[in-house]
Amino acid sequence: MRLGALLTGLVAASAVSANNGNGKGNAKPGKPGKNGKGKPNIVLILTDDQDLSTLSPDVLPHLYGQIAAEGTHFTQFFAPVSLCCPSRVSLLRAQHAHNHNVTYVSEPYGGWPIFNKLGYTHQTILNFMQEAGYGTYYTGKLMNGHNIDNCASLPVSGVTEGEFLVDPWTYDYWSPGFCDVNTGQIAVHNGSYSSDVVAQKVLGHLDTALSKDEPFFVVAAPIGPHSHIPGAKNSNDYIPGMSIPQYRPQDAGKFADHSIERHEGFNPDFPTGVSWVKDLPRLNQTQIDHLDDWHRARLRALQPIDALIGDVFAKLDAAGVTDETYVIYTSDNGYALGSHRRQPGKTLGFEEDTRVPLFVRGPGVEKGRVDTTGSWGIVDLGRTILDLGGAKTSYENDGQAIDLFGKGGKKHDNGKHLGQTNGHGNGNIGNAPGNSGNAPGHNKPDANDNPRHALSEYWILAIEEGPWAHPPRPNNTYRTLRVSDGEHKYSYSVWCTGERELHDLNEDPHQVRNLLKAHNDLGRFAAFNASAPAAVSAASLDLASRGLEGSLDEDTKRVAERLDALLLVLKTCQGQQCREPWASLFPTGEVTSFADALDAGYDGYFQNLPRVKFDECALGYQARRERPLWEDAWAWKAQENMVVQS
Repeated sequence: MRLGALLTGLVAASAVSANNGNGKGNAKPGKPGKNGKGKPNIVLILTDDQDLSTLSPDVLPHLYGQIAAEGTHFTQFFAPVSLCCPSRVSLLRAQHAHNHNVTYVSEPYGGWPIFNKLGYTHQTILNFMQEAGYGTYYTGKLMNGHNIDNCASLPVSGVTEGEFLVDPWTYDYWSPGFCDVNTGQIAVHNGSYSSDVVAQKVLGHLDTALSKDEPFFVVAAPIGPHSHIPGAKNSNDYIPGMSIPQYRPQDAGKFADHSIERHEGFNPDFPTGVSWVKDLPRLNQTQIDHLDDWHRARLRALQPIDALIGDVFAKLDAAGVTDETYVIYTSDNGYALGSHRRQPGKTLGFEEDTRVPLFVRGPGVEKGRVDTTGSWGIVDLGRTILDLGGAKTSYENDGQAIDLFGKGGKKHDNGKHLGQTNGHGNGNIGNAPGNSGNAPGHNKPDANDNPRHALSEYWILAIEEGPWAHPPRPNNTYRTLRVSDGEHKYSYSVWCTGERELHDLNEDPHQVRNLLKAHNDLGRFAAFNASAPAAVSAASLDLASRGLEGSLDEDTKRVAERLDALLLVLKTCQGQQCREPWASLFPTGEVTSFADALDAGYDGYFQNLPRVKFDECALGYQARRERPLWEDAWAWKAQENMVVQS
C-alpha cells in the first residue's frame, strides 16, 4: 500500500571521496565576482532529517573545518514544520505552512501533485533566482510525491540543469532513481550509494556553472541521514516501510563508541508531553540498543555528505571563487531517538524535531562566530537566499533576512539595514556583493534585525519509524511558538486536544517539565485564571504538590498569556506581520519584544485577549476550525470596544 493510500484509509477511518582543500580562494570579499555580474554564487547543501545530536567535529570534519571555522554557526535555527515536504516548500517559497498550505507528504494535503495543483510550479526561489540572472542547478530530493509517473508530466521549472530523486526509489540508499529535469528520463543506479551519486552529479553541475559567465545557485539535496525505504519496480508496489539508514562499507566501523546522549529527556522514568505522547511506555533495553545503532547509522550516512563539502571547496578554490561564494549547510527538519520515550521519528514540536543545523560561509560572514541569540527559521533562509541574489518573489513572502554578518541591527557603511525590503525580497543584506539595496519600491526596513521568535506548525498524523513503530497517530495537530529574548527563553504549544505545553528552556532544555501540566487537568483549553472545582480536591489534580493550588501562579500566568497572544497573531500571519508580530498587538510601538510585554501594566490587556484554540483535531489546515483568528480591533488601545471570545 502506498503512503497516500494509507493516509486516505486513515482519513476515512477517522472521518565520492573527501578532499582536504583549505577552502581559501583568490577573490576579494565584497568585490564583484568573476562572473561579471557583481552577484555572489550560492551553494546550498540540504540534508534530510538531521538533528543537532549529529553535529560534532569528529563526525563532520569538513563541515566544522571548512564552513564553521571559516563562517558562522547559527545554533537557534528551526523548521516551520517537523516534516520534510511542508518544510521544503517553506524554503522554496519563503512562506509559513499556513500560507502555502502544503502540510503533509502525500495527497490530499501535500506532496508534489498538490504543490502543482496550488499553482506554485513557477513561483519558487529557483524561478526567482533564474529571473535575477542566476544559473540554477539542483540534484537530489525535491519533495515527496515526486515519482516516475509525474516527473515528466509535472516538470520542475526554474532549474537550468538537474536530476531529482523520484519514488519509488527516493529513499533507497543502494538503488536511487533520478529524473532528469530537462528530458524527463529516468535513470536507476542499482548498486550505487545514493549520496555518492548525488555528489558526483552536483560536482559535475558545479563544473558547468564555473565555466559560465553568470552567477550560480547550486543545490545538493542528498537523502542522508533519513531512514531507508527499499525501492520497488513501480509506484503501485511501493511500500514505505522505514528502517535504519544504510551506509557505505568503508564507513561501517566508524563511531562505534557513539551513543545517544542520556540526558534528562531520554526515556524518562515519568510521562512527559501531551496527547498521545503522555501515554507512551518506557523503552526497554532491546529498543534502546537499537536506537543507539540507529544513531550510529545516521552518523555514518552523513559521511559522504561531509566529504562533498570538501570536494565543493576544492573546486571553488581551484576556480578562485571561494571568497565570492556563499556555502550554506542545513536540513529540512530534525529527528528524535528515544526522547520522551519515543521511537525514531519526527512530527512533534519539541526541540529535537524542529531545531536543525545552519552553517554559513561567504563574503562578509564572520569567521568562527557562533550565533546563539538570534532565532531564525527555514522560511527566513529562503528569504535570505533571495536577498543575496537580488531576487524578489511575485508575492509577499514571510521570511526575514538572516543576520549573516553579525551586525545586530546596526547600519552598514552604505547606510542600509540588513534585509531592507518590503517583503518581496531584492533587498540589501549588508556587505553581500552586488546588493546595492536601491531597488525602487523595495526599501522598507524590517524593524527587528534579530527576530526572537520561531513558529512551528503541524496538522496531520504523527509518524513513527522502525520495528516498533505505531501506525500513524491522530490528534497530532498543534502550533508551537519558541521565544528567545534576552534572559527569557520559552517554548509554548497549543494542541487540538485542548492541552497546552509551556517549557522554560533555561531551566528545562529537554522539555520534560510542562509548567501547564496540572492546569491541563482543569479542562479542555482551560482559562489561565481557572481554578479547580470546589468539589474536586487539589490533591486529586496534583495541583497543590506543584505549588499551583488550583490555579497558575502569577509569573507563569503572565508568561502564558503573552505567549498565547503572540501565537494568536503568528498562527495566521502573512508577510510583515510574521516578521513584526508585536506591531499587530501594539501598533503604536509600546511593546516590541517579549521582555517589554511582561510589564505588569499590560496584564489586563493580555488577560482579555481571546485564546488560541482548535475546534477539533481535524486533518489539514482549516482556518475555520481554528477560530478565533486575529483581528486588528483587538490591538492595544482598541481593546476598550473588544468583544472577548472564550
